[in-house]
Amino acid sequence: MTDWFNTPDPSDTPDEDLDLLDQVDDAIHALAQKLEREPEMKRAEAAAFVKQWAPECSLFMSVIWPAARDAAGLPRKKTDNGRPKKSSVGFSEAP
Repeated sequence: MTDWFNTPDPSDTPDEDLDLLDQVDDAIHALAQKLEREPEMKRAEAAAFVKQWAPECSLFMSVIWPAARDAAGLPRKKTDNGRPKKSSVGFSEAP
C-alpha cells in the first residue's frame, strides 16, 4: 500500500535550493560582520570576500550586498559616491 503522505509535495524546497539559501545566509552574516568593522569597504572588495561563502551565487548585488549593509546598520547605498555635490550658491552674472 502506498503512503500518500510520504511523497514529495510540490511546495517542498529541493535540497540544492536549501544549500544555496544557506550559502546566501552565511554570506550575508559574514559580510555584515566585516562591514561593521570596515564600513568603508568597496563593493568589489565585498564581492571578492563573499566568493568564499557563495562562490556560485549571482545574488550579490540584488540580495547579499543590501541585506548585509542593512544588518550592519549602514544605508543600502553609500551616500558619498565620490562626485562633488552641487553648490547651493547661485552663480551671478559677470558685470
